Amino acid sequence: MTFYFNGIADKTFDLCENNKYKTSIEIDDSYPRRNECSYEGVRQCTQYKIYQGMNTLEKLFCAYAGLGCIGQQAASCTSRNCFGDVAPNEK
Repeated sequence: MTFYFNGIADKTFDLCENNKYKTSIEIDDSYPRRNECSYEGVRQCTQYKIYQGMNTLEKLFCAYAGLGCIGQQAASCTSRNCFGDVAPNEK
């Protein structure tokens, strides 16, 4: 599965290994600006929510939803980063 941002391949995940489905995907990236109220902060927050905050099935649904899923995550990050609208379980 490959995720694209602005038409550029960003991350690729191998969901099968030796014909067996993986139960988890390891990612070692850091997102240092993901809490900023800026374009870069919202972009990193959106990537973090998709790559780190979703399990494999959620990622598949997000890939199917396409821009709708990315837009929803970006709106959520904008609300959180710029307006302090934090979910009760994130406090």
